[in-house]
Amino acid sequence: MNYDASVRCLLSLGRELAAPTQAAATKFDLENITVLAERLGRPDRAYPSAHIAGTNGKGSTAAFLESILRHAGFRTGLNTSPHLEKINERIRINGEEIGDQAFAESFTRIHERIEELLAAGKLRAHPTYFECVTAMAFEYFARERVQLAVFEVGLGGRLDATNILSALVTIITRIDFDHENFLGHSLKEIASEKAGILKHGVPLVLSEQRPEAVSTPTSSKRTPAEISNSPQASPAVFNSRTP
Repeated sequence: MNYDASVRCLLSLGRELAAPTQAAATKFDLENITVLAERLGRPDRAYPSAHIAGTNGKGSTAAFLESILRHAGFRTGLNTSPHLEKINERIRINGEEIGDQAFAESFTRIHERIEELLAAGKLRAHPTYFECVTAMAFEYFARERVQLAVFEVGLGGRLDATNILSALVTIITRIDFDHENFLGHSLKEIASEKAGILKHGVPLVLSEQRPEAVSTPTSSKRTPAEISNSPQASPAVFNSRTP
């Protein structure tokens, strides 16, 4: 499949998010991306990674971190979203976006594995646009032998396709109201979804937050600050404060 056909195929999968009226019918979980990653040989585990969630500044934080690592001599991968002009912008190695031919080759490999899994009944539905591009980033970074990869969460965190990563470090930038139809209508609910990227024993870099995002909720869901202070989670927490 050539580049233009690859992009058309991706676009045929629809928008990255359903409209609010479609939200109830849209499946958000990690099943598809996990099955696909397993079929690909878990390329997301071929390199250490940083995983970044938040509302404000997560894209720029990802870009800054990748630049720091690259200038320190590491071969880096960077996966961000959305793109501004061209979908290739989402997948970069050493600051350079993936080329058209490499993009087409990567998508073709992913597409072939998806068709196999669908035919075998191992996928309940075709992976989404975002899941496919995330899988491409996983696979391309492994194939190109990056030494460190930086991944920006697309939406929320807990059920985002990037959340199958076993990250070296997690980062949560400032949390505010965003995607409320999917994440909740309070900062507590939104913070709980962002905190879903935290993993046992993985350090957390936490930006200074509004009080509502770190206060004790009445539900069973916990905020980033509460999870990071939990003995069960036990990550090292580094608080970033703006002057």
